Amino acid sequence: MVPKNGHGPLGVHLGVGQRFDDAVAQAKLLGITCCQLFTHNPRGWGFAPLDEKSLAKFRDDLRKAGVSPVASHCNYLINLGSNAPDIRAKSLACFRQEFPYARAYGCGYFVLHVGKHKAQSLDDGIKNVAAGINSCKDVLLKYPEITLLLETVAGQGSEIGRDFNDLGTIIALVDKELRPRVGVCVDTCHVFAAGYDLRTPAGVDAAAKAMDAAFGLDRVKLIHLNDALKEFNSRVDRHQHIGEGFIGAAGFRAFLNHPVFKPLPKVLEVPEDEHMGYAENLAVVRKLQA
Repeated sequence: MVPKNGHGPLGVHLGVGQRFDDAVAQAKLLGITCCQLFTHNPRGWGFAPLDEKSLAKFRDDLRKAGVSPVASHCNYLINLGSNAPDIRAKSLACFRQEFPYARAYGCGYFVLHVGKHKAQSLDDGIKNVAAGINSCKDVLLKYPEITLLLETVAGQGSEIGRDFNDLGTIIALVDKELRPRVGVCVDTCHVFAAGYDLRTPAGVDAAAKAMDAAFGLDRVKLIHLNDALKEFNSRVDRHQHIGEGFIGAAGFRAFLNHPVFKPLPKVLEVPEDEHMGYAENLAVVRKLQA
């Protein structure tokens, strides 16, 4: 739900694990209205058994706390762009399992790093991603309450998705029946590092127009709100506190108040260190939204 001031829900990536009550308590303490989480170890292929009773309470507690939407973030090992048989098989198996787990945690979105093309061409990597999604058509259709979101990337190494057109091509190659189920998650740090300048109102507007041309603004469903530790067009994925990186406070003020991005749910993935944590970053964002 969009608040009366027109800004969409604001939240953070919640550390959950099996500490469901602690996660809900943190959400209440921070006053967030949406969140993202991992449904399993993001650095391993395995999934712990679901505690259905605890998860039912967790979903209900988040609902009562006014936290919606909830997004699930993919395992970091998934690489649907790969053509290496072992990695591809593990990636597809993990991708399929992410959906029932996302549903169990009450998630409406599943955010996917589409992967890397490695030694192949970018075009081949893009085709592999689309083919992987299409091969899991049965899973996507089984869980219609969950929208798959392709995340924009900084462009490190052979990452697929640095150019918005890469994501547009993947979506165009996805089975027509599945396309309504595929959206985009825009990460501000990644977009900036990839070469889309978010430091000024004109730059933010140009980025929005580029998204619209590549895949359509209606597909943008979620924002990862992160400043950039490295300079513009660095192709380095390193997050920084809001307003303290190379995008800066002026850039975030322009982004947060842009008519396209203003009503969308936004999740912080910023560092938590001795200088600032989620509470301080949320305060900065709320001030910039005012």
